[in-house]
Amino acid sequence: MADRLLSFGDVILLKEDLEYLRPGIWLNDRLLTFGSQYIHENLDPDRKEMVTLICAPECEAIKFLPDSVEGIFGSLNLHEKAMVVFIINDNSHPKIANSGSHWSVLAYSRETQCFHHYDSLKNRNDRAAKEVAKHSKSLVRSVEPLQFRSEETPQQQNGSDCGVFALEVIQALLEKGLSGVNDLLTVDPSFAVQRRKDWIKIISELIHARYAKISDTEVEYCDDLFVFSSKPYYLRIHLPKQVLDDETGWAKYDADAGIFTICVPKKIKGEHFPGLDMVTELLRPQREKPTAEPLVQEVSGGINQRGDEEIESEDNDYYMEQQPKSIDEKITSGSKTGYGFGWQKSGVLGSLMAEIGQLVELEDPENSPIDERASQCYKMDVKNFNADHYLADTFKPDDQLEHILKLEFECVNRLTKSDIKRLTNLPNRKIPKQKPEELKFLMYSLIDIGFAFCYDGRTTEWENSVESAWTIEKLSASLSWLARFNSIKQTIIVGFSRALTKPLYRNWNLCQAVLTDLKELFKNGRTAMIHALSKVHSLMVKGGEFRYLYNDLLLTDLLLWVQCVDEMVFKNLANELSEIEIQKSDLPELHLEELEVDGQMHLMQIDPEQEGTENTMDSDDLVD
Repeated sequence: MADRLLSFGDVILLKEDLEYLRPGIWLNDRLLTFGSQYIHENLDPDRKEMVTLICAPECEAIKFLPDSVEGIFGSLNLHEKAMVVFIINDNSHPKIANSGSHWSVLAYSRETQCFHHYDSLKNRNDRAAKEVAKHSKSLVRSVEPLQFRSEETPQQQNGSDCGVFALEVIQALLEKGLSGVNDLLTVDPSFAVQRRKDWIKIISELIHARYAKISDTEVEYCDDLFVFSSKPYYLRIHLPKQVLDDETGWAKYDADAGIFTICVPKKIKGEHFPGLDMVTELLRPQREKPTAEPLVQEVSGGINQRGDEEIESEDNDYYMEQQPKSIDEKITSGSKTGYGFGWQKSGVLGSLMAEIGQLVELEDPENSPIDERASQCYKMDVKNFNADHYLADTFKPDDQLEHILKLEFECVNRLTKSDIKRLTNLPNRKIPKQKPEELKFLMYSLIDIGFAFCYDGRTTEWENSVESAWTIEKLSASLSWLARFNSIKQTIIVGFSRALTKPLYRNWNLCQAVLTDLKELFKNGRTAMIHALSKVHSLMVKGGEFRYLYNDLLLTDLLLWVQCVDEMVFKNLANELSEIEIQKSDLPELHLEELEVDGQMHLMQIDPEQEGTENTMDSDDLVD
C-alpha cells in the first residue's frame, strides 16, 4: 500500500506525489486537486460562497459521461454561483489512466455569460475545454448559443509547468475573478520554480501533529532506526548511533500545541550522537552502513549466502534506492569539460545559453577544459581590473566602507528553522562516493563559495540585499566560471581577484577582512558551513535571472554531500586554511604595490622621477 502523507479535503497525498513537485516533472491530478482545494479553502468566506471549484476527476466525468451530468452534479446548484472553475486535462482515453499530458483552466462567469479558457501552452486544450463547456452548460444555465473564449494566458517555457501555471490561474480566478488573471501576464515564467518550492512548503506546514489521531500513533525504534507514525504523519530517521528497545523509553503528547515529545534510550549510556542537526542525512543517509555481510550476494535464486530466503516486505522499502525523475536524467556524464557537482554534468548549459544569457561568464561551458577555468577567470579579472576604482577605495574610502572594515564577523553555528525546512525539502537522491582527489576539489569549492558568502555578509552587515545573489554568484568562480581549483591558495587568490574587480567595494583590507571571516566560518565547523550554503541556496532561488540553475547543478548536491562529510575533515581543512596568508605579490599581474606607490605620490603631489618639481599627473597617469 502506498505511503500516505497528508489528508486534505477530498484528496489524500502520497509520498510519491512530492516527487512531482520537482522541476521538470508534471504535476499529477492529486496535486492539482490538493492545490486548488487548498486555495478554495483559504478564500474569504463571502468569496468562497460565490465561487465553486470542479476538480480534475469531476471534469473527466463531465467530459466522458455527458448523459449523467445532471444526475451527478445537479445538486451543486452551479447556476447560482458567480463563477465556476473547471480543471481541464487533455486525456482522450477514459479507460486509460494517466493518458493526458497537459492541464489548463476553464471558468464560467455569470457576469459575462461566457466560458473563458486559460491555457499556458497556446490553446492546446481548447478541444477538451469546449467538451466540458458544452456538457456543463445546462448546469450553469448559460445562454444559447454557447459562448467560449480562449483568453490571453502567461505561457510556460517548457513542457512540464502546465500544472503550476494552472494553479496560479485558479488562485487568481478564485480570489479576484477574471481581472485577476491579467495581473499574471507580467510575471516572469521562471516563477514556476519558486512556486513548486512554495507548494512543498505549504504541504510541509500542513504536516503538523495537531491533526494526529492518538489511537493510531505508533513509535518504533531499534538499533539505528527510529520510526514514528500517527496518521497522516510519518517520520523515519536513521540515527548515527544505536538505541535500545526497552521499557525505559517514554512519550507524551501536548494536545494544545500539537507536539509529541519522545524519549529514546541510548544503547550505550552517555554516548555522543553526532550530526543530529544534519536533517537530510538523518532522513536519507548518504553514508553506507557498516556491515559484516559479503559485498557480493547471490539473490537471483531467492537465497543469499547466509541461506536465508529473500523476503519481500514493506520494510525493504526503508533502504530501497529511489530514482525519481528529474532533469538529471537528461544530463550526460562529463570528464574533462564537465561542470556541476563533481564536474560530472554536461549538455544543460549549452542548450540554455540563448535563454540564460550571461549567467555563466565562461564563453563555451560545454567545451571549456575544467583545469583551465580558474586561470581563465583570473586572466579575465586582470583584464577587467580598474585601477582608478581600486585607488579610490584605497585612498578615499567612503564612510560606509570604513564602517564595513570595522565590523565583527557574525557567525551562525547552528541551523535556523529556515535551514531545517530547506534541508528537509532537498531531493531524495544518492550522492556518488567521492575519490580522495575529488573530495579535495569539492572542499576547495566550499572555500570559494564561503569567501563569496562572507564578502556579501560583511558588506550587507549580514542582512543580505537584493544584490546578494549577484554578488555571491560573481565572486564565486565555482558558480560563474564553473571553476575547479588546485589548491586552497589558488582558491583564495581567485577570490581576491574577483573581489577587486566585480563588486562595489574593491579594497585590499576588505579582502583581508573577508579572508579572516572565512577562516572563522570554517573554524566553527560543518554546521556553520551548512547554514552558509543553505543561505546561498535560498538567495539563488530568489535572485531571478535563472540563478536557480546553480542550485540544480551544484548547490543542492553540495548541501546533500556536506552533511555526510566527517567533522574531522572540516577541522583539518580549517587548520590548513588558517595558515593561508595572501600578499599583494600573490597577484603580480595587478601591480597593486606599484599602483599604491604611484597613488600615494600623486596625493602628496610628488613627481616619482623628479622630486620637488610641480606634479602634473592625473588619474590616467596611474595606469600603464
